[in-house]
Amino acid sequence: MSELCALLISWLFLPTSPSRGLIVYDNPSLAAPDHVDSDGMTPLCAACELAPAKVAVALAVALLDGDADIDLATPATSDYAGFTPLMYAVAGINPGVAKLLLKRGADGTKRTTQAAGGHAAGSSALGMARLCADSGDPDYAETFTVLRKRCCSTCGVTSPGLAAKTAGEKKHLKRCGNCPARGSRARYCGEECQRADWVSRHRRECAEARRAREAAGTAV
Repeated sequence: MSELCALLISWLFLPTSPSRGLIVYDNPSLAAPDHVDSDGMTPLCAACELAPAKVAVALAVALLDGDADIDLATPATSDYAGFTPLMYAVAGINPGVAKLLLKRGADGTKRTTQAAGGHAAGSSALGMARLCADSGDPDYAETFTVLRKRCCSTCGVTSPGLAAKTAGEKKHLKRCGNCPARGSRARYCGEECQRADWVSRHRRECAEARRAREAAGTAV
């Protein structure tokens, strides 16, 4: 991690909120990337949820380049047990950071271990984003779209194409062929997940999207 980035991180978190502070050694510009504060949050979790959007991605990049654990979740003793940086990016309505984390290999299959923040125990980052978007808050729509395009709608596994592109391969999750619009199509890692989601939710979701487009006079 560069000295400038470390100083920026310290400036953002240390003076304003000690509970969000980093472990700083003899040189104040050197910070431990996986230090857990009194709330169970790492600097990466804090950056994903609390940093201003204009600097959040830069902070996340600096921390990840400094070997921060991209999936290190808050411990069982925390009020938000099992929340990963990706989940905090959803909670902080930070689609840019969510996109970065997924590209850098964040695990979308991770689940919360207890109910918190209005989300049930066992929620995935995609499930959290969907619940927030379904509440009618437009600020969550972009974050939900970012995750939906990159994660299986059922199990949360990320698209193999995110990592495979660097190897010249083209592997992607399969999109639902019934969805009326490209951007709204649910994605799946396989037929089993597609069938499970169709029965539990997507049959209704897909039909509602189609009716909405037809009512608006938009071509399907």
